[in-house]
Amino acid sequence: MRRINRKKWITALLALSCIASAVMLVHTPVNNARSIQTMDGLDSVIVATLSDHNIQRAHYRVSSTPLDTVFTRKTYRVRVPQRFSKTLLHYDLNKRIHGSGFESPSKVTLPEKDLDIYLYKYNSVVRTIRVYTDLSLDTLEVYQEVSWQTE
Repeated sequence: MRRINRKKWITALLALSCIASAVMLVHTPVNNARSIQTMDGLDSVIVATLSDHNIQRAHYRVSSTPLDTVFTRKTYRVRVPQRFSKTLLHYDLNKRIHGSGFESPSKVTLPEKDLDIYLYKYNSVVRTIRVYTDLSLDTLEVYQEVSWQTE
């Protein structure tokens, strides 16, 4: 008799927890990715991603190419040290633009291991990010470390 009561209690508690979970699931707002509505919004996401990866403004350059009277394609040329993970930069950028209608395929140039990231929307390239290794940044960092130690 006691065993049957325990089973009923356990079944009732499981049913209540399922109902509570369903209610929480229905009333929890959907966590959508930040929607990027304009090209300026896309540019701010790109700059924020570069900044989060400790890429200083002096290490990248932005150029614009007018394609017609309305549309201009921007190209970011980003210099990074040899040990920098270009794939991680691409991964983080893709994570930020996911759900906004943009796609970000990339191409690696060998043997340099340079990375070109193309940001597409509606089958058109709207931004290009060229990430390439600059060995002078490696020597600059070593020089700064050595000069800091000698002071």
